[in-house]
Amino acid sequence: MNGAKSLEPLAKASPFGRLLALRSLLAASLLMSLILSCQGQGNPASSDTRKPQGSPEPAAQARAAREPVVARLIDESFALLFPEAASQFSRLPDASGGSGSAPIPLAAMAATMEKVSGEWANGNAVGASGVSAAAAMPGAVILSPLVAAYLRQRLDSEGTPPPPFPPLVLPFASGDFSSDRSGMYSVAYDYETAYAAMGKKAGIYLKRSAGKSGAKALCGFVFQENFMRGHGAFEAFVAAFRAEAGEDRLLIQELAPDALSTDAVGATQDAVAMVMGGGASKGSGAEAAESAKVAVVVLAIDNAFIADSAAAGAGKGKPFLVDASAWGAEPPEARHFSYRIDGDQGRLARASVQVARDLAAGRPAAKITKVPLRYGPVFPKIF
Repeated sequence: MNGAKSLEPLAKASPFGRLLALRSLLAASLLMSLILSCQGQGNPASSDTRKPQGSPEPAAQARAAREPVVARLIDESFALLFPEAASQFSRLPDASGGSGSAPIPLAAMAATMEKVSGEWANGNAVGASGVSAAAAMPGAVILSPLVAAYLRQRLDSEGTPPPPFPPLVLPFASGDFSSDRSGMYSVAYDYETAYAAMGKKAGIYLKRSAGKSGAKALCGFVFQENFMRGHGAFEAFVAAFRAEAGEDRLLIQELAPDALSTDAVGATQDAVAMVMGGGASKGSGAEAAESAKVAVVVLAIDNAFIADSAAAGAGKGKPFLVDASAWGAEPPEARHFSYRIDGDQGRLARASVQVARDLAAGRPAAKITKVPLRYGPVFPKIF
């Protein structure tokens, strides 16, 4: 993708909204990027005529029989937002019984979850074959946050104790998804550490700008929670910034969920315009906003186009610090930003699989596993 211009058609939606708008492209996307097989590996043909061609080694068969199955339940919007992680998860068997590597279509979500939860609820029943269905239940399941939301909604609506589900691992979901639910485990980005580092850096930038902008120069901070990024990130940023630059140097705009549900693009644009102009706002520094100048801008928002446009329009000399971890697979170029936080899909996916394997094998696992983000100053490309 080539900067903000190519993101313009997606400007009027949050990350999941942009994904839903791309549903018409799913067929081509899946054919190109998700044609992976869930088949096991057989041995290559052998010159030994005594062994059938392609048959697995006895040791491999025994090992496969011992290892508990880790399966997946991933929806198509997750696959578009996190393609690298979805590609890794697609190698796991489908817990819904489907074949191949395709994620669950959004239109089939409700029916799929009803089928899966019903099968797990009847895990102790013995079928006509005489084999318990529990024997086929996965040892652990990796499921996307949207699938988890559907499952939670179904459990809550039944009003009965939940059936004996396998351990459920939620990649990219904040701890809020799993903290109050037994058997659910989150593998999330460590936003608190990354935001503490960004807060300290914003304070340093502001102190450097104070001589140019006056003693009342402010840092404008727009923050939006999402399913990955909780309020702990906000608190970590504010604490680190104030420790570096002082108490009354921060102009805050928090995006309220009700405003985002009504007009996400308009609410985000208004918040960014407010801090860019140094206008009055709730939060520390509001009383001095009219006479102060915003010299540093920090944007923790889901709309990549708005962030890129704001930074490009500000011109040189005003540091922009951004969190791009929720901007999808192809965020804008970094040339307009001074400091940036990025996700690490591959690392988080591998950590999720490891947690699932530990749980499937009966080993203990933390309720929330934190994976480091990538963050730091952005240096301009020379070539």
